[in-house]
Amino acid sequence: MRSTHASGDTALYTAIYVALKDLERRHRDGDLRRRAVVVLTDGEDTASSVTDEQVLDLAKRTGIGVYGVGLFGSEVPAAARPLNPEQSTFFFSALGRATGGQAHFLKTVAQLDGVYDRLAQELRSQYGLGYVSNNPAHDGRWRRVVVRTPTHLNLDLRHKLGYFAPKN
Repeated sequence: MRSTHASGDTALYTAIYVALKDLERRHRDGDLRRRAVVVLTDGEDTASSVTDEQVLDLAKRTGIGVYGVGLFGSEVPAAARPLNPEQSTFFFSALGRATGGQAHFLKTVAQLDGVYDRLAQELRSQYGLGYVSNNPAHDGRWRRVVVRTPTHLNLDLRHKLGYFAPKN
């Protein structure tokens, strides 16, 4: 990784969007495996054909967890560092919260192994829960989801913030 040279434009939002669309299509075609997108990035988008809002909306609609790993520290060549790291941090934090994923912001390449180990462990140990809504409306609107665990207060509980209802 240290010997990799970054240059040129980056279509970060488009790459995430295309990955989500591909996983959504595979799910529709009968592939029922757990789905997640893990993104390693310097955070800078310079050439996307979609916006960050479009990526966030699609991620919420597909229900796919997105895990962002941003490398913003001094080991990243100055030319590859984002001009606005706050925007990247905000985007990946919002994406992680909305999808049940996570965002990690690293200062050094040496931190990557630990983060990837934790992500792999999390993806192996996730549980899926389902429920039937008592709202019969098929209006395509956003439904907020709240998850509580009254007896296990020390759990690291992370979940999607909601879902879009089916639309007739």
